[in-house]
Amino acid sequence: MKNILILLTTIITLYSFKRLESEDKVAWKNSQTLTWQNFKAQADNASKLAALSTCKISTKNNVRDDSDSIEFIIESYFVSNESWVKSSEKNDYLLKHEQGHFDLNEIYARQIRKELTKTKFTLGTLNLVFKDIVKKYFNQLNAVQELYDSETKHSKDKKKQEEWNIKISTQLKELNLYSPSIIVVPY
Repeated sequence: MKNILILLTTIITLYSFKRLESEDKVAWKNSQTLTWQNFKAQADNASKLAALSTCKISTKNNVRDDSDSIEFIIESYFVSNESWVKSSEKNDYLLKHEQGHFDLNEIYARQIRKELTKTKFTLGTLNLVFKDIVKKYFNQLNAVQELYDSETKHSKDKKKQEEWNIKISTQLKELNLYSPSIIVVPY
């Protein structure tokens, strides 16, 4: 059973790596922010939006037989070839708003990592529990991304945007312990 789980995990991980290789991605880093050069997709001029940021979280796990532990890799990244900006709309203020989407993505990657470190896994429940945790935070992330755009009116409400900037910065600091993308937990 353990060997089947390892094989399944390896297949899923290889598929995930293959899929990620085809995307032009920027990993989230505390020391690096987005630039307009990261937005490489063709702008949708028919859209009411000034810009669109595509952010994703990749999730992988690997059972480590040598230490009776599970390695989780949870990465937050920005997909450049799916993100765009209308050239007439480029400004630092809008870029900060788009960075907020990327930062929210990282916050929820950290939330996943945090919950994984507090969860007791068995080999029999690993995949189901892992999937449920990831799904819960993906759903929350989607809801908060919509709320962010709604409350800030896609960055046009400057007061609300500043409130969100502070909120996002605070949450990143509060979850700093969970910033490493690789975590290892015993089973």
